[in-house]
Amino acid sequence: MSLMASFVDRDTADSHLGSGTRGALSLLITSCTIFLVVSFLGISESVEELAIIAVLLPAVLLSGFMGGSHRPPPEQLSGSEKRSDQKFISLATRRRVASGASFQVGGRARSASSSPMWGAADGALGARVHAAARAGDVAALQVCLQGSGVQNLSVVAFGAAIKAHARARDPEGADRWLEASAQSASGRPNAICVNIVISAWAKAGDFVRAEHWLQRMPSLGVERDAMSFNSVIDAFARVGDVARAEEWLDRMRREHVLPNVMSYSSVLNACAKACDIQRAEAWLGKMQKLGVEPNAICYNAVISTCAGAGDVDRAVEWLDKMTKSGVKPTVSSFSAIIDIAVKAKGLEVAEHWLLRMEAEGVEPDIIVFNILFGACGRAGDTKRASAWFRCMREHGIKPTAATYNALFHICARGGATETMVHWWQQMADDGIAADRASYSALLKVFARHGDVTGAERVLAEMTGQGLDVDVAAYNALIAACARANDQPRAETWLKKLLAAEGVEADTTSYSQLIEMCIRAGDAMRAEFWLGKMEACGLCPTQACCGALLHAWAKLGDALAMERLMRRMTDAGLEVNLTMQNALVSAWSKRGDLARAEHWLNHMESEGLGPDVISYSTIINACAKWGDLERVESWFRRMRDHGIEANVVTFNSMINACARAAQLDRAESWFEAMQAAGFPATALSFNSLINACAKAGDSQRAQHWLQAMQAAGVVPDVVSFSTAIHACAGAQDSRRAVEVLKFMEASGPPPTAFCYSAVVKALARQGEVVEAAEWLRRAEGLGLQLERSAFAALATASSSVGVPSSTASRRARADRGAARSSPSAMSSASSSTGVSSPTLQRRHGSFSSMASPASSFGFGFGWSD
Repeated sequence: MSLMASFVDRDTADSHLGSGTRGALSLLITSCTIFLVVSFLGISESVEELAIIAVLLPAVLLSGFMGGSHRPPPEQLSGSEKRSDQKFISLATRRRVASGASFQVGGRARSASSSPMWGAADGALGARVHAAARAGDVAALQVCLQGSGVQNLSVVAFGAAIKAHARARDPEGADRWLEASAQSASGRPNAICVNIVISAWAKAGDFVRAEHWLQRMPSLGVERDAMSFNSVIDAFARVGDVARAEEWLDRMRREHVLPNVMSYSSVLNACAKACDIQRAEAWLGKMQKLGVEPNAICYNAVISTCAGAGDVDRAVEWLDKMTKSGVKPTVSSFSAIIDIAVKAKGLEVAEHWLLRMEAEGVEPDIIVFNILFGACGRAGDTKRASAWFRCMREHGIKPTAATYNALFHICARGGATETMVHWWQQMADDGIAADRASYSALLKVFARHGDVTGAERVLAEMTGQGLDVDVAAYNALIAACARANDQPRAETWLKKLLAAEGVEADTTSYSQLIEMCIRAGDAMRAEFWLGKMEACGLCPTQACCGALLHAWAKLGDALAMERLMRRMTDAGLEVNLTMQNALVSAWSKRGDLARAEHWLNHMESEGLGPDVISYSTIINACAKWGDLERVESWFRRMRDHGIEANVVTFNSMINACARAAQLDRAESWFEAMQAAGFPATALSFNSLINACAKAGDSQRAQHWLQAMQAAGVVPDVVSFSTAIHACAGAQDSRRAVEVLKFMEASGPPPTAFCYSAVVKALARQGEVVEAAEWLRRAEGLGLQLERSAFAALATASSSVGVPSSTASRRARADRGAARSSPSAMSSASSSTGVSSPTLQRRHGSFSSMASPASSFGFGFGWSD
């Protein structure tokens, strides 16, 4: 700052106070005032000169500084007064010093070489320092710092350089200049210089260096003031370190530096960052007891603390206390409450708070409305957002890019394309340029609708506006392709992303394409892109690998699953229990019990904790192979590991016994399942009935079918067909017929298998007529019976004797007619009730039968 010539150190102030000269004191106060005002207002150099003249001239005239009656001649000035004289040289004078021109102070002509402000050897250096500081040229200041004569610079020059670096957010540069000032011949730096450096480090988040200079101030002979401590306290407050902020505030009081409202507000701000309501309330009460009246900033910090902690009611309570104490709430007071209120209680409360703001005489600002738009975005409420936008316009508040981006986000979430286009046009009418966030929201709208062409147009416009296309934009386009199920186009855009300069694909880029390939059933292509992803150094996500593993499982490719699981392990991803179970199941379905058992053993040895699904999978696989011994071995291992069986496990055990024709053991496992508290399912009963079928016990099969009904389990087609098969296999045709009749009356519609089984059972028992009747009934239902049923009936009819001679003659005649002419079939059909075309269609050509026993005669048999 060019007014640094009026920068007064402590020695100057002390000498003026000690002299008792009213004029000197006036100049001191006036000079400091000008420095502070000009420093913070950033007044230009020309205005600065006029300000100095306008303010200093009356003071000089009154004090006799220019030769008045109360001002001694220059030769009679004391040393301290001469130093003061030198400190108040104006900017124009300093410029003349830099150029070597002469000037007058106190009526005496002086030259630049005799000026005590800068030495004769380094006057030009001082001028360069001030010029660089005014221009904010920190690089030039660094060159000046490395030059010779730095140690002879004045505290004014050092202060200008320090302030320039601080403004440029260069705390290291400010630190170097302060260090040089401490080592210079001009004496110690003053408190303002040190405070500027402390504040610079604090804003940069380097608390160590900030504390270093605060602790070093006494050794430099610089007294620490409230500003020194406040800078460090505020630094810790910015990161929410309440403990350190409190520590420095306590230390400040111990050193008899009176904390001001800024000190306490910084600590309260730290509490707000940490969402520590109790501490914030305690500090507000403490500052009131010490006689420091809290201002709006302090109350707002407590309100913000409550809001950050999600306590709406407490925040409102402090707003009420603030009003009662006579402190007028600000828009920040209400914005904090509105933000948390709409999140906790919905958008309905927003109108109440806007009305209260109006009653308190507080006008809402753009931040308040942006909060409301954000809430509408979370709720997907486009209609209410439009209403709030009109309200904002009525209040004369101009929307910003952030406002429109919030509105775009609402449209993107709800997929409101037309509304999005309307807001886009409104944004252009307001003269607000769309930024990257705006285009990203627009891309999301098109992506949500799967409008790839629209998304491509947006991307082209974004590029035309000179905006960098980031990875999020490419990902949105790939998402649009995914929504449209356009895999080739998605791959094209991913390839463009990979070829783009300055943009790198991320996990989302690849994952979207991989998942698209999986949905299309192209697991091989998905694995290809997974390999590309890994080659780029990106780690696939757990979800992505899980989806691909599931895809391979659906295809039954256990080898691909193993390969993928190894890649996951190499990438540091967890292969969870569900994935391990899927692999065991895949090998089990392929019938490779050895490999399935290998992975289950691996799970046990690695401590992955196989669960009941793991063991049930392997037990069920062994059961399908009828390996009862292996099944029971795995069941024991499961119990040994402290895992209780579930209904699936018990059903697998029953099924294993059924396949091994071990009916008693199957019934034993059924009883064990019921004892364990698991209700029997249709599968449980069906497995038992199947065990009866394997054992050839029709009576017990019928018993379990009846028990199934008694237990409230509705028999299905499998239940009845298995029971009929059991009876047929046991040559119990009467019981098979009973079951079929019951099935027709109250069960599911019988299938061709059921009728075929009954026909074959009756035929084997010689009940040819009844077998033919069941065949006719199946024909009437449009069912196509098994060829084996026709063969059994033909065999039975040929082997059954005719009860009367007339019937025998008729049978022989019919048999002869059948041999001589196909029309004989009509005669056979008339005696059985089954049409000859049906017999030919279902049984095939009789001449193609393997043996005479397979001929079909119904009361007459074929004989060679």
